[in-house]
Amino acid sequence: YIKELGPKLSLFELSSSKFYHGKFIALDADIILFNNFSTYKSNDFKNKDSISFKQLINNFLSNKKTLTIIDEEDQFSEKHFFHNKNKFLITYSSFDENSDIYSNKIAYCIWRTQIELKTPTENIYFETDLVGKHNVHNILSIYSTGFALNIPTNYINLTIDKIESIPDRMQRIDLGQHFNLSIDYSETVEGISEIIKSIYESCQTKIFLIYGSSGDIDGFQNEASVNIIYKCTEKLFISNVNPKWINTNRLFYETIKGVSTDITFKHSGSVYDWIFELEKIPIWFQFWLYYYQNNANFYTFHNRSLAIRICLAMVKKDDILVISGRGSDEIYEKLNINGKKIQYYYSDLQEALWVLENLAELHDIKIKSNELPWKL
Repeated sequence: YIKELGPKLSLFELSSSKFYHGKFIALDADIILFNNFSTYKSNDFKNKDSISFKQLINNFLSNKKTLTIIDEEDQFSEKHFFHNKNKFLITYSSFDENSDIYSNKIAYCIWRTQIELKTPTENIYFETDLVGKHNVHNILSIYSTGFALNIPTNYINLTIDKIESIPDRMQRIDLGQHFNLSIDYSETVEGISEIIKSIYESCQTKIFLIYGSSGDIDGFQNEASVNIIYKCTEKLFISNVNPKWINTNRLFYETIKGVSTDITFKHSGSVYDWIFELEKIPIWFQFWLYYYQNNANFYTFHNRSLAIRICLAMVKKDDILVISGRGSDEIYEKLNINGKKIQYYYSDLQEALWVLENLAELHDIKIKSNELPWKL
């Protein structure tokens, strides 16, 4: 139907689960870019919506004369299967010289990325404000698509140069602070883990992460996420993302329930349970609560605003802080004491901007905020 309307170019983002649900019955395209295979081929038996990538290709693409663009490095790309079924193929890679488009050299830092790129026709050099290995692959896919469509590379260069950050996707917030702050809407352990892994592989640094349980994710995923993410962070702050119809306390403890025994047994002789019984801790014990949290680099806050303020005060020069789970979402939903769902305005972005605007005053009065409690 769309093809009959006569557009010169139409872009679609497709999901294998939608094919599986019968949302699409046929697919005919001139160019198809596959750049997220891991979501198409899931070995998780609990994911009822998953469908194997090969099955997707067999059902919809194997007999189509479609130009296919694939990431050479993706473990699920099944390159040889493509070669057998489709002669129209372009591959890209961040290092493999056997690919059609690949990078000769990549220089990472927490602020910018420099890339030297080689295509079948020319060598390209450019810099971008986008950070992380995942963004290098995104850029390679853009140049591969441009090559397929015969788009002049100077047009692509100018376009990428104008991208300071992508809204909700590691969106960079810069008010002149000496550390890198990004906001991302990812709330699943898979999404957050990929971000952390990408930053670590490129910048060789662990991040400060504000992470929380979500009412959109089942209890098993919330519980399993913390232990995986904790190992890859410099400091981890746990809060709620958007409880919706789930009790906030239940959701909060559902997440920290998955904490590794390395953390829970570290101060097992404590008079009070410093992880699971925050509400029962008296004022006189708070010094030890802070001591345990500092020692484990693991902090828990029911109040998300407080988590953001304390974390922003802790980061040092050239650190990376990621606030995950909400992105630019401005509606916070939770159940009140009567069990009725209420909504009110709350934005991670606005909260972070407010803190950044006032952070200089905190530092001017020489408060030591690198750990809890703050000290003069």
